[in-house]
Amino acid sequence: MTKTLPFDPKSVPSTEWTADLIAKSSEAVVAETPWGTIRGRRAPNGTQVFLTDVPYALPVRRWTDPQPLPEDHRYEDKEYISDGIYCAQPSRVYPSKQLTPEPTKLRLGLGEPSECPFFADIYVPSSIDLSNLGEEKVPVRVFVHGGFMQWGSTSGTMYNQQFWAAEERQEVRVLVGHRLSVLGFLASAYPKLEGNYGVKDVWCALEWLQRIAGSFGGDAAQVHLSGLSGGAHLCHQLLHHAAREGGKGNKAPFISCLLQSNAILGDPVPASERQVNFDSLCRKLGLNPRQPGILDALRDEALVPTLRLMRAVDSLGVLGTFRCVVEPGWVEADTMAYQATRMGDDLRAAGVVIVVVGEVLQEEVFYATTHATPTPADIAPNLHRYFSTRLSSEFVDLYDSFAPLAADADRKFAQRRFGTIMANAQVYVPARLLAADLIKQNFPVVRYSIECVAKSVSKRGLVTHSGDTVLQHLQVNRLTPEEREWAWNWWNAVDEDVKKAQRGEFKQRPNAMQLTLDREGNAGWRRDMRWPKLMGMIEIVRPGEKMAKL
Repeated sequence: MTKTLPFDPKSVPSTEWTADLIAKSSEAVVAETPWGTIRGRRAPNGTQVFLTDVPYALPVRRWTDPQPLPEDHRYEDKEYISDGIYCAQPSRVYPSKQLTPEPTKLRLGLGEPSECPFFADIYVPSSIDLSNLGEEKVPVRVFVHGGFMQWGSTSGTMYNQQFWAAEERQEVRVLVGHRLSVLGFLASAYPKLEGNYGVKDVWCALEWLQRIAGSFGGDAAQVHLSGLSGGAHLCHQLLHHAAREGGKGNKAPFISCLLQSNAILGDPVPASERQVNFDSLCRKLGLNPRQPGILDALRDEALVPTLRLMRAVDSLGVLGTFRCVVEPGWVEADTMAYQATRMGDDLRAAGVVIVVVGEVLQEEVFYATTHATPTPADIAPNLHRYFSTRLSSEFVDLYDSFAPLAADADRKFAQRRFGTIMANAQVYVPARLLAADLIKQNFPVVRYSIECVAKSVSKRGLVTHSGDTVLQHLQVNRLTPEEREWAWNWWNAVDEDVKKAQRGEFKQRPNAMQLTLDREGNAGWRRDMRWPKLMGMIEIVRPGEKMAKL
């Protein structure tokens, strides 16, 4: 059901920062946590907000695992109402004239860069009386921001004003910061550097949330994990970790997982395949990658200040992307074989009840703008930022086999080809493989497609990557009344299946069907017409495997 709003949301400009809005409030709110008292303020719609500097872990040296808060830790006695920090990160430059880079403030918010972004933004519905918490709790929604795991923050224009969703959906919303790019995913075989720190950060945050959710009226037994784009990729990795832990008899710190427009396509590469990234970074910094004590030198912030490190990454070109690598206990070498055979049973053992995974209609429009691909020869090296050498080269060969590009093809054709391959490899194929794998194991899955877009996002009606964010996050001051109905049509359909899964009453739809929010904003199950176009790429990723009959 769509609720009646108590006031006109358009009276709150969508361009005004949450920190600035709550700074105007005279009503303080207080939460008592296991680590002491924290103070926030109310948003214009009554939501209780605690911003940015609420830590879930202690500061650590570069490229070391996150350290949970000790029992005797005490939060600083202050108001948590400002955009304090975001993860230090390289520059983001788009090659397309159609997509001009946003100023840093618009993209990342009002904070300052930090190498230890171990914080959460917390939004609590006005219905929760923090001074007199009762037995009744509300669900908790954890969101991991996007940005290829290289860029982004919990703030910025895309995720600003989360108080609307907290109030509309009556849930505690938690956005977590984590390490990105070189800080979060630098890895090396020689010397040994495990990588995957960004993944471990979010897991640490989820474990912290199990302790602190009740302080905000949240139900620690009803934590729903979600992520967009790179955040979805990271959440998929956490889903694997939760399943492996479930196989050992451990419960997951969440019960559902929503992957928006991204998922894991294939097995991770070993650190040795990314050695060239490590070595090139060292040389850009004037260091010998084989010198004794190279890790100590890289960790020395006086020798390699944050800004110098990021500028070195900026200069690396296609070697300046850092992602997950094989690390036993966190990122396993047999990721896809495990997903296809045992993951469903282990997720059940971990207490996870459902996975929701999907896409928007025109993902490729965005992906064609993400990296400079002036010639066809530049496509494979840019794909290798994200995929193994084998997959990158075979994807290019596949598309060349039925629509070859001349070596001197115009830049726009090279960019378009890159965008098509990336959209399929980052979103359309892995989403379908994950769903197919889990359905075979009788584990509940909802696969979806969003095919409508708010006018505030796209005047041309294109539903591009992340174009569904205002609907997913119920940013009601950016929606018309009709578009708000669309958002609720979507969420009502998803919520119904999640609740059925929680009760053990979920009925799986055939693999060829997907929950579709159509052009008119109606939610219903439709046949997936994209499958046949993807079979060539699926054969490359899963050679010899027969997909379920559609």
